[in-house]
Formats: sequence, C-alpha cells, structure tokens
Amino acid sequence: MADILMNKEQIMEIIPHRDPFLLIDEIVDMEVGVKVHARKYIREDDFWFKGHFPGYPVTPGVLMVEMLAQAGAVCMLSKPEF
Repeated sequence: MADILMNKEQIMEIIPHRDPFLLIDEIVDMEVGVKVHARKYIREDDFWFKGHFPGYPVTPGVLMVEMLAQAGAVCMLSKPEF
C-alpha cells in the first residue's frame, strides 16, 4: 500500500465537500496540477447501496464521476496560486 499524502481532514482543508458527499478518503500520490491518485474505501453501509440496488449493490456511475472530480479538484487547488 502506498503512503498517504493527505488524509480526509487535509482534503477538507482544500475542497468544501463534507460527509456524506466527501467521496474520497485519502490521496496517495499527486503531482500538483498534473495527476492524482485518490482512494475511496467502499463500505457495505454507504448510503447509496440502500436503494441502488437492493440485493445487488452497485456504486452509481454519477458518484464515481464525482469521486474523480473531487480528486481532480484537490490536485488543481493544491497549486500555490489557488
């Protein structure tokens, strides 16, 4: 496992998202303004699994896109000019 560069508290210092819509848990690699590797730990009790779909839980694609957007926001907003 890679070392953690940013934990959830540090991520919240950069982007305004909060639970339950902070959808990344940690940043493990980042070249500021260029690339980022974030992690989201999927849990059985994540709120979207209750209705998407009962008996066959699937993370909604739109939430996966939001996870990517949040990781990208951390990458870009970590630049000194922001």
